Amino acid sequence: AANRRAMEISALAEKMSTAFARRMDGKTREVLIETVGADGTGEGYTPEYVHVSARNLQPSAQGCIVPLRLTFVDSPTLEGHLLADGRTDVSQNTAS
Repeated sequence: AANRRAMEISALAEKMSTAFARRMDGKTREVLIETVGADGTGEGYTPEYVHVSARNLQPSAQGCIVPLRLTFVDSPTLEGHLLADGRTDVSQNTAS
């Protein structure tokens, strides 16, 4: 019975996390970029601690806060897109 209950709680937590991420679809959030790979793919988190994956980032974005437009795709991880207005300079947006 305890194992079944733990599985129910885990499923509910995943459902709630996905619903929360879905509500952020289309919004712009500042994302703290924690890592940027050699291919320019970065990973980070919003202030609400939602995981974001973004492409086309410069290595200098690592450790910085970058404004990204968020897109919900298929999981609690959102895709982040650089803004069309060209706000990609993160040199003054460092996380402290």
